[in-house]
Amino acid sequence: MTKYIKIYLNYFDLGEQDIITCESCLKQGRVDGEGFDIHHIHGRGDNNINNLICLCRSCHARAHTSKKHIKPEEFQHIHNCFLANKKIFIANTGLDIDLNKEGI
Repeated sequence: MTKYIKIYLNYFDLGEQDIITCESCLKQGRVDGEGFDIHHIHGRGDNNINNLICLCRSCHARAHTSKKHIKPEEFQHIHNCFLANKKIFIANTGLDIDLNKEGI
């Protein structure tokens, strides 16, 4: 397991077998092979938790392609709200989710 994945999992007190949430679409699964990645919002090199976001493979692809692209600034906003455990706006859906009410 890479250093930045360990940093992310340790911050949220998670292990490889635990359920993890895509911070963009709220899909859930395990980080060990169920299609979840820890993405560097503003490029590799900065492994600070503020630069690391958990994404499902679909949302991760949107971070790297021009089709239905999500900008780093949008991911940063989503991630900041996720870290603050506040109500978040899911990118490009128009949905507001209250993480406390959803038990996430």
